[in-house]
Parts: sequence; structure tokens; C-alpha cells
Amino acid sequence: MKFINKTSLSETDFLYLISTIPKTTSLMDLMVWGKRKNSQVLDVVKLDEYTFDVIMPLEKLFLVPDVT
Repeated sequence: MKFINKTSLSETDFLYLISTIPKTTSLMDLMVWGKRKNSQVLDVVKLDEYTFDVIMPLEKLFLVPDVT
């Protein structure tokens, strides 16, 4: 998974975030991880026939991974 800091997170906070997120291979993996972190999928936005953005809160941030 490739991570891009499109926010004003400090480098330290961004590296912590990267180390927190697991290497998932499916939406189900992401949902299982989120449940352990007390986070759930808030919304799924369909981008095209095969690609979706998944919106999940994590602490005071929102994660928006692309899922295919």
C-alpha cells in the first residue's frame, strides 16, 4: 500500500500512522482491522466499476484508502 501525506501532519505523526495501518489485501481485511481499532467504515464511494474509496475514522483523522 502506498501512503501519501496530503495533510499538514508532521513527519513523525505521518510515520506513526503508516506503522499503524496494516498491509491489507481486501476490504474485509480493512474492516476486521478497523473493528480492532474501534473504527468502522463510514461510507464507501464508488469511483468506477472496480474502484471504491472507503472512508474510516482513525483517532482524529479520516483514512480514505482506495479498494479494488
